[in-house]
Amino acid sequence: MMGKISNVVLVLVYYSILTPSRSNGYPLSTQNRWIIDESTKQRSKLVCGNWAGHLEPMLPEGLNKKPLKDLVSQLVNQRFNCVRLTYAIYMWTRYENNVVEDTLRDLRIHKEVVKGISKSNPSLLKMTHIQVFDSLVKELGDQNVMVLLDNHVSKAKWCCNDDDGNGFFYDKYFDPLEWMQGLSLVGKHYAGNSVVCKKFIYFFSLFLFGLITLLVPLVS
Repeated sequence: MMGKISNVVLVLVYYSILTPSRSNGYPLSTQNRWIIDESTKQRSKLVCGNWAGHLEPMLPEGLNKKPLKDLVSQLVNQRFNCVRLTYAIYMWTRYENNVVEDTLRDLRIHKEVVKGISKSNPSLLKMTHIQVFDSLVKELGDQNVMVLLDNHVSKAKWCCNDDDGNGFFYDKYFDPLEWMQGLSLVGKHYAGNSVVCKKFIYFFSLFLFGLITLLVPLVS
């Protein structure tokens, strides 16, 4: 077990060493502690809403209530300029080709929810989950809202409990190799997409704490 953890630590340390002090995620970049708008070279302040897409259906919530365009317009009207969009790793590594209506049927989602999606966003039912996320990212971009992609869990489910299996390396649903594979797939998929200004790693503060905890016995 210690050997497995050591390998993960080495990969993460290697990644952190290669991360530059100045990073780009157009249309934004970072310079020291400031977020910079690349188009104006001025400081930019993010006013972000949260849009959960990491639950069992692997769909951003609310699509059964209103058309996607109207949901995004509601965010804009409330003066948000970015959205933290959560997702599950398994959506990319295990269910990337699954069609939404099949997933809803397999999960036995209440028929009123399916009926709502069919009424408000009928085209989404025939899409894969990733295509739905693409549609959402595009609509956000069309209305000048930036996207912060947030890997919230590995297995799609509500978060968080101490025993939910998604907390840290080698938990029931947290295979670090699959986790890194999923992050890589997301990164490649949205590479060059100016709407996506950042890709978050979930539980980042926990990750830092855990990394320090694991490194101490290795170097002592």
